[in-house]
Amino acid sequence: MKNKIIIGLIVSLILAGTLIVYVSLPSVEEKVSRHDQIVEEQINEIRDKRDKALLPYDEEIQKLQDQIKLTEQLKQDELETYNKEINELKKLFSMQYKEKVEVACSEGQDRCEEMKKNILLPPAKAKTIDPIINKNDPVKLDKWFKSKHSPLNGYGWSFVEYAKKYKIDADFAVCVTWADSQSGKMLTTPNNWGNVGNNDRGDRIGYATPEEGIEAIYKVMTNRYLSNNNKIGEMSNGGRRVLGLPQSSAKNVFVYATSPVNWNNNVLHCMNEIKGVTVDENYQFRF
Repeated sequence: MKNKIIIGLIVSLILAGTLIVYVSLPSVEEKVSRHDQIVEEQINEIRDKRDKALLPYDEEIQKLQDQIKLTEQLKQDELETYNKEINELKKLFSMQYKEKVEVACSEGQDRCEEMKKNILLPPAKAKTIDPIINKNDPVKLDKWFKSKHSPLNGYGWSFVEYAKKYKIDADFAVCVTWADSQSGKMLTTPNNWGNVGNNDRGDRIGYATPEEGIEAIYKVMTNRYLSNNNKIGEMSNGGRRVLGLPQSSAKNVFVYATSPVNWNNNVLHCMNEIKGVTVDENYQFRF
């Protein structure tokens, strides 16, 4: 009996000790919380090291950004200076142009006031600008095509080669495409950049390749009907009206475009953009 009591006491003591150890151990939640805390401390420590290591780079970047802003401002100032000089030069015209303005105004033509705005200096100080500028520059033409998002971008060289072959200013041929199809963005028929053969009667012609459509413009301007038209203004009814010439409805008068206004205006606007000088209906596109 005494042994049973002793054994019971021993068992009770063991159980009590086990309970005490169990109660004193941290819970799972406490372990996880402590682990997260340690990880967070390590992350913060690494972040501090990172920020300190990157600080010199951030400072250098800021210096470079400030320098870039300063350089951009200097560039803009320089650009404005050159643009101002260019714009002033664009307004310098020959005495012949001034005389034409005076004639236009005396006849009460609609463009009188518009033409007057282009005169900056008196004729004694005015300079004559050669109207044919960089006519054989395919890079210039492709740059212009690109600015217009035209599918003809990349074909500047074709315009230049045909210009040499047919003795016609490539810039003018390009501007014909602009007036007729927005240089290919509004084609009526395939590759017919200048609407050659697409007439008011409803005839429609397409071309097999882009180059064939380009050459068609040069060919039609050198045919027996148009080969005697040497000025831009002679190529459309709108231009002929400005020049005071008979319209295409008159006998033996032939034009590239029967448009009464828009074709002529669009060609001139395009020519002014490409050449960088004002070109009017008297411009002679053959050379």
